[in-house]
Amino acid sequence: MSDIIQERLNNAAREWDFATVVDGKVIKMEIPKEIPVDKKDDKPIPTSELISLLTKETSQPTVNIDGTEASFNGLREFNSWYLTNRETFSEEQRAALNTLVGIEDLVAKGCKCNESERNTQAHQYYEDFFLINRERGNDLLETIKKIGKFSKINFSNPFSSGSQPFLTI
Repeated sequence: MSDIIQERLNNAAREWDFATVVDGKVIKMEIPKEIPVDKKDDKPIPTSELISLLTKETSQPTVNIDGTEASFNGLREFNSWYLTNRETFSEEQRAALNTLVGIEDLVAKGCKCNESERNTQAHQYYEDFFLINRERGNDLLETIKKIGKFSKINFSNPFSSGSQPFLTI
């Protein structure tokens, strides 16, 4: 880590007021005046490695496509595929599928303490969305198969059915 960045971290850490609440009691955390730095390897990180490290968290999930069979294990995987193919859907289908993108966006909003619950609810919406569209017999599921050139699609909900698909078309 460069000396400039380390110095900024050290200065900022002295100003932060770290505290947490446990069983109604505020517990303050003391920060050392100097944050130790391992000086063994003080070389700059190569640009390619830095980009790789920074994009790991934001990279899109990969959809398991085996030949003409696709498996979407959750909302994020389906949305990743859908967003790359959005323009090939009709306006009416995009309006419906965009609700899935909106639901995924809502998961990240709000307090982290409720994120798990929001994720579970979002995935339940994802599951209900596809099950209802199958029951209604509209062309949405067949259009997904056609656009992806899939002969078979498995939809799974990692928050309820684990790795078992809740729907196979």
